[in-house]
Amino acid sequence: MRYWILLLILFLEVLLFAPLNGVDFSSWSEFRSDFGWFISAIFEQSVPLLVLSVGMTFVLMTGGIDLSIGSMVALIACIMSLTPDPAQFWYTGFPIGLALGLGLGFFNGLMISRMDVPPIITTLGTLIFYRGLCTISIKQSENAIFGDIPHYELFRSMPVLLALVASICLFGAYAFYRSRWRRDLLMIGGNPVAARYAGIPLGRRLIQVYTLMGFLAFIASLCLTSWNGSVSASSFEGLELQVIVAVV
Repeated sequence: MRYWILLLILFLEVLLFAPLNGVDFSSWSEFRSDFGWFISAIFEQSVPLLVLSVGMTFVLMTGGIDLSIGSMVALIACIMSLTPDPAQFWYTGFPIGLALGLGLGFFNGLMISRMDVPPIITTLGTLIFYRGLCTISIKQSENAIFGDIPHYELFRSMPVLLALVASICLFGAYAFYRSRWRRDLLMIGGNPVAARYAGIPLGRRLIQVYTLMGFLAFIASLCLTSWNGSVSASSFEGLELQVIVAVV
């Protein structure tokens, strides 16, 4: 019942704020066009939060937390924006950003699983460290290639972002409801010692979870930077709190 109430409140908020964003209620054709644009804008702004929330869900299931995702997203965006030739972005910036995202997440998981540093301390430290690397690497950058990504389409005019988000959500749903992986993560979060004695590869699972978080940070970086059109060392500060609140 509460979910229907929340949906009703959300619908009323949309109707309330739609006129403030230029939605014309004078005619059905104008309303349909403007309202479609308004909903599309809301969806685009929600995509990064949705993507990161999938990864944060699994992180929290292990009893951990990742406070560094905002800094990870910013650092990946800063490094990708250094691509000298925007036309070569998919051959240089894209694979570099992907490798960087996986590497940053892997580093978090390695520190937590192998060095036995608590997740909140590890990710708080890497939050500061990654943000410092942003400041060193770049002050501010603008790159035209970022502005093209939301407009890419797959077969039958399907937006690439829609296909990407749908794939990530399907993976998250399968991993959460149907996989053994979920059971392992819940056991790790409930009692790590018992999970280790039960034969669960605790270290491997933690590395997998935080590496997945790094990959999703890369996807979110593509989305956020493409809409903003620019990136700076202070970009996406506080993003981690939004993601944690969305999951909790």
